[in-house]
Formats: sequence, structure tokens, C-alpha cells
Amino acid sequence: MATVSIRKRTTRPGERGQILPIFALLLVVLCGFAALAVDVGYWRYQQRLEQSAADSAAIAAAAEVAYTTSTSNATDKANVQTAGTNDATTNGYTSGTANTTVTVNWPPATGPNAGNGQSVEVTVARVMPAFFLGAIMPSGFAQTVQARAVAKRLDTGGGCIYVMKGSISGDLTLHGGGRGGITTVPLCGVIVNGNMTVTGQANIDASFISYVGNGPGGGSYPHAQPQKGLPTSDPCARIAGCAYLATLSTTNPGLFSAPCQDVGGVLPPNPLPPGHYCGTATHVPYSQSPIILAGGLYIMDNGMFRSLIVSTVTGSGATIYNNCTSTVCADTTLSGGNVLNTIVAPTSGPSAGVAYYQPPSLVNAITVNGAAGTITDMGGVYAPNGTFTFNGQLPSIAFLVAGDIIMNGGGLAAGSSLYNNTSALNAVLVE
Repeated sequence: MATVSIRKRTTRPGERGQILPIFALLLVVLCGFAALAVDVGYWRYQQRLEQSAADSAAIAAAAEVAYTTSTSNATDKANVQTAGTNDATTNGYTSGTANTTVTVNWPPATGPNAGNGQSVEVTVARVMPAFFLGAIMPSGFAQTVQARAVAKRLDTGGGCIYVMKGSISGDLTLHGGGRGGITTVPLCGVIVNGNMTVTGQANIDASFISYVGNGPGGGSYPHAQPQKGLPTSDPCARIAGCAYLATLSTTNPGLFSAPCQDVGGVLPPNPLPPGHYCGTATHVPYSQSPIILAGGLYIMDNGMFRSLIVSTVTGSGATIYNNCTSTVCADTTLSGGNVLNTIVAPTSGPSAGVAYYQPPSLVNAITVNGAAGTITDMGGVYAPNGTFTFNGQLPSIAFLVAGDIIMNGGGLAAGSSLYNNTSALNAVLVE
């Protein structure tokens, strides 16, 4: 009979523990993947926040360059640096706190704009903690996340077209055909606190164009391309005539309570003297045309053409103050024969340079249709919460401050010797 031999396998010492180092190695690999997914993603997110802060700080610092004399002037340099660091603080990055460093270099120390006295370089850096990487890297491991931006001051002058309301509704909309669009004199720019919508052959010929929201998708720009910028403040305080009118109801309340110049059923004199006009929608005493404004300040309680409902208005040295005191004040519409063609703002006096003033509390709109677009040297128009719509020929004014501007085929020519813009010059990102 054959003999069957059964041999028992002998387990060698330590063989049972081989799974432990393999598991440990796999755990390290898994932690590495987690680190890539979580830690690196978190750092990238923080870098985007830093980039926004650096962009904003660089623009703020470059705008401050407008008030300086030399990069070697210690006071000027400190002011530029302070403008940048203060803006970074506003956006949550204060140098010296929370492992944060904000550096402002004027002029830039690196890059294509290094040494350019019109440009400012800002870097924002923050030491960020590690989550999963901290478990597999040496104790205390952290990562420095940094963002850099360079902005340049535009030395091409200040704005003469301002769209003020902001990104919700403060938009510049140009639906162009032919020559439709905006033309400005040299050293005069377009500043939009909201979005720019430009279609067709619409044209903007300005020394600079700045927008806050979405940029244009079309149009042509012979002189300067649109650039992303920061919201601008209301320029009225920086324009002497506008600043005077802004405080008029407080400094000269008697002008608003003076007897009404218009008397029902009585034909007024022509030229029409300056003063307080209280005409309502049903009160139309001015059947004569044209109405000639003698010059001076015209305070109108029911808007520009609620008190003056005529086909043609002319005048030299006149300022119209829209003092709408009714909740049903009509918007101003210039259509067909209503040609506001020779109203010129005063060249001297407290309201110099301003032809039409509408307080920020009013939202009344102004529409220009057809032949009414032939406004010549009108002077400044200020209606920061009103909508200006142009559907006709190119009107010519000194400056325009509006809540929204819409142009449908027509256009606007802006900038003249009547307008002395003392506002801060604009700055845009270049790196």
C-alpha cells in the first residue's frame, strides 16, 4: 500500500504583519489625494480673493498718483502706499495681521511696468494652514498664498460722461448704426459704474473708457479700449457750479419759496426772466414760441418742460434747476420741433458751466427724439438718478452725469471749454 505524506505549512515569524506597512503606505497616498483635493483647492480659492483685493488696491493707489509730484518725494510715496493698504484693508487684508503682508511698490519693482512712475504694484500674501497635508508633512507645515496686480494712472484727463447708478441698473447701452455713439473732446473720458452694452456699429471715441460690471461685446473704439475699473464717486462736488446747486436749497431757501413767476392766463414777458416757476401739468400759459430765457437761474417746480411747454426754448447764460415738488412730475421729452438748440450755460457766476441740474432725489427721465438732438454747446447736464435716452442726431453738451444712458441709433458729443473737470484721474489694471 502506498503511503501518502501530508506536510503542514510552517508560518514564518513576522509574516502576518506585512499588511500593516502596506496599509500605512496606502493611507499616505490617500492623504496625498485628499490634500490635493482640499488643501490646494482651498489655497486656490484664497488666492482668488487675494487677487480681487490686490486689483482693487492697485487701482486705488494708482488713482492717488494723480495728486503726487514725484516718486522720490517721501510724502507722496507714503500717500500712495497708504491708499493701497487702506483699500486692501477694506477688502479684508490688513498687513501685519492674520499672517498677512500687503506690499505697495511705486513704481513697480518687477514686470513690464517696472520703474514706470504712472503705475503701482501691489502684492497681497497670506500664510495659509494645511489640513490634510499637515498630517503627512513636517509639523507646522503651511503655504504662503500670494496675488499681484499692477494698475496705471491714466494721464489722459478726467471723465465728462458719467453713468452713476451702479451695476444693478447704471448701464451705458449703445445700439449703434452708422455714426451712433459717443464722441468726446481730448482729455475727456467715459466712466460707467455698471455694465456696458454696445452693439452694431456703435462708436465710442474717448480718451479713456472705464466700466465696473460687464464689458461691451461689440462697437468700435478709435482712441482707447474699454478697461475694467472701480466705481467712481459722484463728480458733482468737484465741479464748482454743480456743487453750488447741490446745496442751494439749504444755503438759499428763499429762492424756492419766492413768488411764482408764472401767473395763470397771463402771457409772460419774452425774454423770460429768471426766478421761481410753479407751472403744473394743466397750466400752460406760454403759447408763444420761441421762449427766450433772459439768463440766470430758473427754478422749476414741475420740471424743465412742465413749466415751459413750448416748441423752442433758447437762452444764453441760463441754468435750469428741476425742483420737482409733485409725485406726478412728467419726464422731459424733446421731440420733433422741440429744439433745445441754443441754451448755453453761464460762463461765470456760481452755477457756471451747468445748464440743467436735477437733484439726486429725482428719477425723472430725459428723452431726446429726432431733430431734438441738435443741442449745441448746452453746458453741463446733471441728473445722477435719471435715465437719458437719445433717439436722434448728435447733441453737444459740456458734460453729462446720468443714472443710465441709452442711445438708439443717435449719439452724443460731449466736452467743451465750459467744463473744467477737476475730478481725480482714472486708473486701470495693466498687469
